[in-house]
Amino acid sequence: MASYPDANLQPTQPEQSDAAQVEQRVVHMQGGDYAEGNIDRRNGIFYSAPRQAPPPAFQVPYQPIALVGRDEALAELATLLMTDGAVALSPVVAGMAGVGKTLLAATFARQHQAAFPGGIFWLNMEQPDRIDGQVASCAGPAGLDLLEFPALAFAERIAHVQAAWNSPVRRLLVFDNLEDPALLERWQPTGGGARVLITSRRDDWPRQVRRVRLPVLLRPRSIELLLGARASDLGVPLALLLADEAERVAADAICVLLGDLPLALAVAAALLRLNPSITAQHLRGQIATDPLFADRAEDTALRAVLHEAGLPTGRTLGVVATFALSYRQLQADDAVDGRALRMLHAAAYCAPAPIPQQMLWRIAGMDPAIESDRATGDAATRRLRAVGFIGSPALDSLGTITLHRLLAAFIRRQPHPPALLGETVAAALAFTSNLQATGQIKLSVELVPHLETLITTQAGTLGAEHPDTLGTANNLANTLRLQGDYAGARTRYEVVLAVQTRTLGAEHPDTLSTANNLANTLYSQGDYAAARTRYEAALAALTRTLGAEHPDTLRTAHNLATTLDSQGDYAAARTRYEAVLAVQTRTLGAEHPDTLRTANNLANTLHP
Repeated sequence: MASYPDANLQPTQPEQSDAAQVEQRVVHMQGGDYAEGNIDRRNGIFYSAPRQAPPPAFQVPYQPIALVGRDEALAELATLLMTDGAVALSPVVAGMAGVGKTLLAATFARQHQAAFPGGIFWLNMEQPDRIDGQVASCAGPAGLDLLEFPALAFAERIAHVQAAWNSPVRRLLVFDNLEDPALLERWQPTGGGARVLITSRRDDWPRQVRRVRLPVLLRPRSIELLLGARASDLGVPLALLLADEAERVAADAICVLLGDLPLALAVAAALLRLNPSITAQHLRGQIATDPLFADRAEDTALRAVLHEAGLPTGRTLGVVATFALSYRQLQADDAVDGRALRMLHAAAYCAPAPIPQQMLWRIAGMDPAIESDRATGDAATRRLRAVGFIGSPALDSLGTITLHRLLAAFIRRQPHPPALLGETVAAALAFTSNLQATGQIKLSVELVPHLETLITTQAGTLGAEHPDTLGTANNLANTLRLQGDYAGARTRYEVVLAVQTRTLGAEHPDTLSTANNLANTLYSQGDYAAARTRYEAALAALTRTLGAEHPDTLRTAHNLATTLDSQGDYAAARTRYEAVLAVQTRTLGAEHPDTLRTANNLANTLHP
């Protein structure tokens, strides 16, 4: 019937003996198998099985680096967050895009990991409606690692996490890219030992936070960031390079052109490191004469995009020219560079958060299961790192690539195959589905921001009502439902269903598929009245279009019967089950699994 995946309600289970109702399962989750514990289905009581206490959570996704010119800021954070008593004001590291706010938070967290025995939790706050999914995942592996995690409902996972964050145990919560103060009120612990560290491009914050402004670098530190790696490669002190007056003046001029912005300086430093024969004087000339710098009217749209991404207008020209010089180092006709460019453009379509490297490899035509492709993939990743576009991932986040929002905004404006957007969407959906199928729930949650960003891009490129955009939105809703985020799934199904009903018609197969998935979600939420209404409407349409004995019609009729049973309307449920059972017995046979399931559910309805 449908173009989109369809999930069915679980049938009511027949009564079992007391011994059979108590079981222990092994759940396959990221980080290994673990015993779920004993669940007594007679009364829903969970009996925890003894196991070794899990290590404290450490969710910092970025590799620590030797930050240049940030010692004072790190010391201020230590003073604010590592006091013995309660923290009066949570610090917010505020600054423009590209100054290194996230790296500062990551470096602080890694330097002081031992000071937070309750663990360090990292939340990307950029997409407000995705925060609850991240919080819920903190209850599972790589977070609190609760033994009962698989048995908990979505809301229960959030409640457990918030209770832990309000306990006396000292923890660090990093709220990265938080721009709305209302979100701080919603998610900040109200007591206990948790400390909150915020990063934000927003400068005007209410009084309940302590603002730690992170400016661009002072000029001596800018020059150190620009030339420090070259000095290290040459095995000489930085002072020796600066002893050449022409080079010192050129380095100072580059810093002026780049507005002392650490991100741009790091890209320029990578260019110098990649091309040892280029002097600072030469690089200054390349930046100043680049078409994107010299012709100020050439690409106002690109500058506007970078401004929207957080770069002040007055700093755009030199930064854009430097990004362009680095981008041109990658040659599309080279076997490795060509793959690197496809990876780079696919990453630019995603959110500014860690992206699975193997997903990008597949988009670039490399199969991680093939040794030669893995070697090419590693080489392509090294090339992106060499030109300064990506950094090294944390050891516990190996296999991910993160592209800064300013670089992503620039790269999206560069020529690339139009089909790449669709290929990136398909790869992200397939990767997410595989993670869920293998029980890697936390990793699948981390891909949701990328799916959200891809939908936004599809809507802007193709239109919000384009079939591809709707298909991705529907698949995102499926993903959220499988993760237990029924509220998030419901919202997205309702949006897709409204558009499909208006554009395709109420009885189109795709519309009916979405209506079925929405009804399943409503049932999972416990909103049986709304689920019943949806099932009844879908059943009527399916009966008219496919016939009363079509498998999809029977499936919906069975789901409606299950909903009626859950509402306590046993007479109506019995009528529905009996009708379905009669057709299944005649068309499938009395011993077909679907027939037996319906017979069991009917028996349970007769003896509630």
